[in-house]
Formats: sequence, C-alpha cells, structure tokens
Amino acid sequence: DRSLARALAWMESGYNNNVVSNVGAQGVMQLLPTTWDYVETVLIGHPVAHDADGNVHVGMAYLHHLLAAFKGDEHLALAGWYQGERSTKGSGPYKVSKVFIADVLALKQRM
Repeated sequence: DRSLARALAWMESGYNNNVVSNVGAQGVMQLLPTTWDYVETVLIGHPVAHDADGNVHVGMAYLHHLLAAFKGDEHLALAGWYQGERSTKGSGPYKVSKVFIADVLALKQRM
C-alpha cells in the first residue's frame, strides 16, 4: 500500500535520508544495520546500495515481510516494525507501539 509506505517513511524520518536515531537506525525508513543485513541476506538475497533508494527498497521489503508474517494486519505489522517481530508475536503491541501505530495510520489516511 503506497499510502502506508509513505506514512511510515514520513513518521520515521520526514523523508530525510540523513537522519540517524539514537539507537542507530538510519535513513528514510530508519533501518537498523541488523535489519538491513537480514533483508539483504534473507529476504532479498543480494546486497543493496546504501543510499536513499536502497534504504526505501530495503524498508519496503521488510514491511512486505511483516505484512505477510501478520497476515496483512497493518496494526501488527507496524508493531513489528516498531518493537520487533518476535516481541509483537509474543506480547502483542506495547503501549508505546500503539501510539506509533495510530500516528502512522492517521498519516496514511492523509496520503
């Protein structure tokens, strides 16, 4: 869903590829290096350029994976994005994740 992708990118970085979070997430989609490596090696199967286009490509592949893992449930996929797939499957969305999810989905409606 193009609107979901745009809303997520805006929420994460304001579409700014130069943003680096305090935990090391980088780029437009705010990907952790471990997430990037996972997507390259497991989901895509080849290296991706470390530029804005590559960041979006890797982010979209990961979002697609999460949507599939949570059977299309955008709430759970966004929780997986924000807090991690394993913790979402084990505990459901955390309170802080619920705020993130609501914000992204509100932005999606405006995209």
